[in-house]
Amino acid sequence: TKQTQIALRYLADYQDCHANEFGPLRLKAVREAMIVTPNKKTGKPVTRQYVNRMIDRICRMFRWGAENELVTEPWPMSEAYKLAAPQHLKRSLSRPWTM
Repeated sequence: TKQTQIALRYLADYQDCHANEFGPLRLKAVREAMIVTPNKKTGKPVTRQYVNRMIDRICRMFRWGAENELVTEPWPMSEAYKLAAPQHLKRSLSRPWTM
């Protein structure tokens, strides 16, 4: 879908990274990149809900790959669920540049 393609764009910096190297800290880095990148159409900052939806979509992609054995070893299934570890952005954390 279009939203999946958009989510994949955020992972472009990690295209040379193996799935077993992509964990919660890298997912947080992707989230931070989303926060500071303005919306392409409006030029405004993206919303907290948008960032949370994109992160959820990325986690589902990794989980789907692990469940369908598309992710090579040594990436255990438990790693897919660790990606869900970063918490959703809360209102107070959604726009750190305005604090």
